[in-house]
Amino acid sequence: MVAGKGRDVTAAMVHVPGLIVKDGAEGVFAAALIRPGDTAATGIAIKIADGASRPRATVLAQILSDLGVGDPAPEWARHAVLGGGRVVGQIQPALSLVWKP
Repeated sequence: MVAGKGRDVTAAMVHVPGLIVKDGAEGVFAAALIRPGDTAATGIAIKIADGASRPRATVLAQILSDLGVGDPAPEWARHAVLGGGRVVGQIQPALSLVWKP
C-alpha cells in the first residue's frame, strides 16, 4: 500500500519508528506519526507547489526534526543539485515549523 524499495518515503518509515508515509502525484504526500505513549497520532500533509517530488524527503525530514523525532539531515533526505554533470548545490529547507505541543 506504500512505496517500495529504494523510495524516500520507505526509507523514512524504516528510520523513524511509528511513521507511516504515502506519496502521491503532483508533489502531494501525507504522513502519520504515532509515538509511544501518545494518545493520538500527529498528521502531516504536504503539497509541493510546483508538483515536483524531489524536495519532499527534505521537507519531511525538516518537519520530523522540528517535531523532535528525527535527524534534520538524514541520508534519505539529501538531494544534490547537478549542473554540467557535477554537484553545484543541495536541496535544503528554508524554513522550520513553529511547534508548540
